[in-house]
Parts: sequence; structure tokens; C-alpha cells
Amino acid sequence: MSHGLHQNLYVRNALIHMYMKCGGVMDAFYMFHDMSSRDIVTWNSMLFGYVNLNKAEMALCLWKKMHQDRGVNPDKYTFVCILKACSTLGYIMPGKLVHCLIVEYGLECDVYVRSSLVDMYASCGSIHDAQNTFIFSSEKILVMWNALISGYSWNANGDKVIEYFVKMHREGHIPSQVTFVCTLRACSHILDIQLGMQVHSYIIELNHDFNVFIESALIDMYAQSWCLDESLHVFSSSLKQDNVTWGALISGFVRCGQHDEAIFHYRNMKDMGFKITETIYVCVVKACSDLRSIEHGKMIHIEIIAGELQSVVYVANSLIDMYASCGYLKEAQMIFDDISERDIVSWNSLLAGYACHCHDDEIFGLFYRMQKEGIDPDTVTIICMIKACTKMMALDKGNYIHRYLKVKEGLYDSNTVRNALIDMYNKCGSLSNAERIFNIMPAKDAVTWSTMMVGFLEHGHAKEAISLFLKMLQEGTHPNQGVLVTVLKACSDENDLLCGKLVHALIIDSSFDNDTVLSNTLIHMYAVCGKLEDACMVFQTMPVRNQVTWTSIISGFCHSNDVKSVAQYFLGMKRGGFKPNDVTFVCLLSAYSHGGPLEEACDLFSSMMEVPNVYLTVEHYNCVVDILGRENMLDQAKELLISMPFHLNVVGWKSLLRHCKTFGNVELGRECFNSIIALDNGNSFAYALMVDIYVDAGMWEDVNQLQVKQGERGIQKFTPND
Repeated sequence: MSHGLHQNLYVRNALIHMYMKCGGVMDAFYMFHDMSSRDIVTWNSMLFGYVNLNKAEMALCLWKKMHQDRGVNPDKYTFVCILKACSTLGYIMPGKLVHCLIVEYGLECDVYVRSSLVDMYASCGSIHDAQNTFIFSSEKILVMWNALISGYSWNANGDKVIEYFVKMHREGHIPSQVTFVCTLRACSHILDIQLGMQVHSYIIELNHDFNVFIESALIDMYAQSWCLDESLHVFSSSLKQDNVTWGALISGFVRCGQHDEAIFHYRNMKDMGFKITETIYVCVVKACSDLRSIEHGKMIHIEIIAGELQSVVYVANSLIDMYASCGYLKEAQMIFDDISERDIVSWNSLLAGYACHCHDDEIFGLFYRMQKEGIDPDTVTIICMIKACTKMMALDKGNYIHRYLKVKEGLYDSNTVRNALIDMYNKCGSLSNAERIFNIMPAKDAVTWSTMMVGFLEHGHAKEAISLFLKMLQEGTHPNQGVLVTVLKACSDENDLLCGKLVHALIIDSSFDNDTVLSNTLIHMYAVCGKLEDACMVFQTMPVRNQVTWTSIISGFCHSNDVKSVAQYFLGMKRGGFKPNDVTFVCLLSAYSHGGPLEEACDLFSSMMEVPNVYLTVEHYNCVVDILGRENMLDQAKELLISMPFHLNVVGWKSLLRHCKTFGNVELGRECFNSIIALDNGNSFAYALMVDIYVDAGMWEDVNQLQVKQGERGIQKFTPND
């Protein structure tokens, strides 16, 4: 360079700026270190260059050197740059030290510095500090508003995003692209479709540029609220469709369970020549996984291989999950083995596949291999293993996982893990171990209480389940729907009307009274407790009824032997377009067995053959046997018992034996008795009834012989309490 200009400070600063702009980091570095004197522009050029080239760590190292040299004082641009580096890295402590220096240099009132501080605190997760910095700013510019709103958005605080968006609007600030994207994300998060539509209208009103980021946010917002037609409309109206908008549309359909539509739009995207990104491949592979469509999955796998994307770990993970979900575990294992650098998701995806299909040896073999290769399981891994033990009823292996957790720091502290352990022990029959974990848990959530209550209920301890529920209320834990359903079932088992009414009050207080499952359980509870008026009241006030609702109310009247009401509600069920199920027919036939017309009962039994997805069970046959026996059609009842496709039907023979006593049919009674004894040699009920039949017939010798035989076999005499 002529005239010695290369030694000029201003020229060298310009060269550093140029090198950094062009990505010539090393050229800028050598130029910087060759300079005998530097000013603030020199340092700032290097710092901004590092930050803009995503080399935040190098920026902080240079800042440290600048601070130590103390040859040049930092200005506001220096601090803006360093705060940006701290934001990028999520370094809260260096950021706070920089904040102290800002105060020391008297730059805390500068609006751009304060905006950078808000952004730094928000990016580092210290949203409270970000808010305080924002509130105490005398002047608030758009950048500062966006920094705070973005912070709340990334910290998943949708309500605060909306709050500050409204405040921003009221104070006359015009939102930017960043503002709109964050606000639309917040609407998605809190599922406020009405507000989202208002924001959409506001964007149109401002005649704001509908770029891909805003369009994608709109598509996603509508999809999150299950408004797929609106998502499709925004997409179709876009003049600049690209990978981002296509990806938002496809992922929206997948999220809403419209997997066929997602695959359809993927095909359209491919046919139109758009490049399929890794993210979109992951979405459509998930669609295939949820559909259990191995054909589509294999085709997309071929396309992934053609695009040389199978080595991308998260794409490979989605393929493992798809093959495993479809039961193609050998293919899933092959993809897993081909991954050069597996992450924890790779292991978890394959583990989940083996667990789902009950491959006992494979899942534990993989778990042991995982440990051998030095991969630390995470919460997902442990949950998967515990659920596998639960599904396989493998208590010994469940104990092993429990022991493993006790020596692993962090994992055992999770409520999710402990809840899964409680459930595993309950399902595997070890109620004491479940209780032990429950009792030592420092903080119990609603799921914890619910899981333990279900355990008590499944083991026949309904009273303990109710006591646990009352203790839960005393400790201030608000019950969820699962808890309320469980305790209502316990109230039914214990015939505890008082507790049932307490639960009903809580349901109304919690605004759960429109929940169909809870209402169905309430109907059952009231019916079992003999409060059919209350059961009917719940039934009448339900905005939505289903098959279970009608069956529950029919069952209630069945228990009270109100055949007329049973018939009326069954007619209402059919008129409402609800098809009866197996349980409905059991209730109906049971009601007829207590006093309904024989002809109607037989017609009902015959009609079951014509109802789709309804299968005759031993309970249906037994009801008809009881109906025929009541009408003294004992031979027909016997023929039905012999012809039914079920074995070991003691209940049916006992019912017929009871009717033989009523009508004094000794010979058929003997047949029934012998059939019962052949199935259950020690049935005291059969002996008692047969003795009564002989007594009624005056056959005292047979009475004595039967009683001697009963004594020889050590069969206790039947009493009403038995």
C-alpha cells in the first residue's frame, strides 16, 4: 500500500470492518494484533464481527482482554455488543457483571443499552430482571418492547406476551414482524383463537408485509387451535410459499392427527419441486408412525436415503420410532446400529419399540448395552423401562430398575418417575411397595394421589382410597378429573353416598360438571347407592351423552328391578342413535330376569345377533337361563346351558338348580347338582339347595346320604352370609 496509508488507524479500522463483513476472521485477527495503537472503533469492529459471525465466545475473550488492558474505555456500542454475546450464550453471570460496568460508566439510561439488557436477561431466562429493567426505563423504544415480548415468548409465558402486546398497542407503538410472530406464538400457546384472529385482522389492517415468518406463525396458530381450514387458507393465499410455510402446514396437520392430509401435502410439496428439509421428513415419518402405515413409511425412507439424510440423527430417530411403532423391530434395530453418533433419543426410540411389543429380553438387553457404552439414561428412558415392567407384570425387573434409580442422582427425584413406580408396583401386586414410595414423596401432585388411589381400588381397598382422597383435600391438593373419577368408583364400591355427594359438589365447584366421563361415573355412583332421583338429575342435565351414559342409567334402574324404566330408557337410547353394547344387553336381560315379559326377553336375546360389535357372553346366556327358569321352562333352560359355547359355567347351573327347587323338579335338580359338583367339588350352595329339594319331596334317605357325603368331604353347611 502506497503513501503509508496501511499504517493509518482509520484505514486499518476500515479494513478490519471489511474483513469481518466478508467473513475473513483470521485476516481481521492478524490486522488487529499487528496494530501498535487501537481506539474504541478498532475494538468494537472486532467485537461486532465476532458476534455477527456467531463467535460469541471469542467476543467475550476479546472483551476480557480489552477490560484488562484498560487502554480504551468502552462505549455504549461496546456494551450492546457484549450483551448480545451473553444473550447468545445464555451467560447470565457475565451479563450481570457487564450490567454493573454499564452503571459504573453512567450508560444505564441509554435506551439501546437498556434494550440490550432486557434482551440479555430474557434470553438467559431471568425474565424477572428483564421486566424490572423494562419497567424502570424512562423511554421505551420498539426494540425494547420486542426484547421483553420475545423473552416471555421463549419462556412460554403466553399470558404476559399478550399483556405487553396490548400495553404496547395502547401506548401507540406499531408492532413489527418480531412482535407479531411472538404474539401469534403466544396465542398458540394459550389456545386463544379469538385473540389470534384479532391479531391477524390487525396485521391486515396495518397492511403489514406477510412474510414467511408471519405466515408460518399464522398457520401454526390456527393449527394449534384445530382450525385447519384457516391454516390452509393462509397457506393458499401466500404468494411466497417456501419450506417454512410448507413445514408449518404439514406439522399442523400432523399435530391435529390429520395424518393422511399431512402425507398428501408432503406429496404436493415434493411434486412442486420444493426441497424437503430434515424437519419436514421428521413430520411425515411421524404421520406414518401414528397411522401405523408401513407402506408409506418405507417409501419415505427410500426418499430420505436418496436425499442422503438418513445419517442426520434426528431423521434416523424418527425412522426408528416409525418402524418400531409398526412392529418392524428388526428394521428399527438396523437403523439404530447404522447411526454413527447416537443420542439419547435414539436409544429411547428403540427401547419404546421393544417395550410396546413386549420384547422382554431385547429391552433389558438394550438397557444393559446402553449402560455398558456409557450412555446415561434420562427420565424418558426410565419411564419407558418402568412401563415395560408394568406391561409385562415383571415385578423382579421393576425392583431392579427401582434399585438402579436409588444410586442415580437426579432421576429418582422426579415425580413422573415415582408416579410410574407406584403404578408399576400396584399393577404387579406389590401394594406395600407402592405405599412406601408414596409415603416418602416430599411433594405429591394430583397424579401421585390418583395413582395410589387407583392401586387401593384395584386391590379391593375402596375404603382406603376414600380416606386417601380426604387426606389429599386436607393437604390442599386440588383434585383433577382422574382423581374424581377414581374416588367416585370407590364410593360406589363402598356405597358411601356422603362422600359421593362431596365429590359431586367438588365437580360443580371445579366446573367439571360438563365432563361426560365424570357425569357417567356420578350416575353409576348414585344408582348403586339407591339414589335414582339424583342419577336421573345428572342424566337430564348432561349437555352431551354417549353410549356409556345410557348404559349407566339403564344399569341403575336394573339394580332397582324397575323393568318399565329400563325399557323406557332403552327405547330413548335407540331413538338417540346410540347402539347398545355388551354391558347394555346384560343390564336389559338382568332386568327382564326380575320380572319382565318372557317374549320380550327372548326377542331381545335374539336381536343381539344382529347388532354389530356385540358378542354374546356367558352373562347373557345366564340371564336368559334365569328368565326361562322363572317361567318354569326348565328343559329349555337346560338345553340353552348345554348348547352355550362356554365352559365352567357354574353360575348358570346354580341358577337353574334354584328354579328346580322352586318348581320341585327333582330329576333335573340332580343333573344340575352333578354338573355343579363336576366343576366345583366343594360348592356348599349346591349341597344346600339339593338337600332342600330332597326335603321338599320327602326323600329323607337321599337327604341323609347327601349330608353324609357333604360331611366326608369336609364341606361346610351353606348359610345366608355365604
